[in-house]
Amino acid sequence: MARVQIPVGAFLSNAIVGPRATRPSGDNPPPMAKTVDELRNEIRVEVGRHERLVSSGFTKEALAAICESLDADVETATIPGKEVMRQGISDVVDGVDETRDQSTGFRKGELEAIAAALDGE
Repeated sequence: MARVQIPVGAFLSNAIVGPRATRPSGDNPPPMAKTVDELRNEIRVEVGRHERLVSSGFTKEALAAICESLDADVETATIPGKEVMRQGISDVVDGVDETRDQSTGFRKGELEAIAAALDGE
């Protein structure tokens, strides 16, 4: 049996069959949706806090800053628990269910609603 030597990459160069899909000129691709981390950082910056390089939920201080920015009915002179501040935020932001479990962090849709409320001030 004879050996046939096939050049490396020969299969790759022939892998695309037919015309490549192209986007009509002038059309821009839709923007990528923001990640939860990007939304949290956007909110942090909006209320005067620093962005985080790693993924993390809001600290009590960040939640207190959000409450103050949104004029939520939460006393922040002595920082209350996270659940109290999440409830205050839920009460004033449309798009955040007031009956949600306040012991967990905000979900993506809720973060989008909070970011929009902060942008609309």
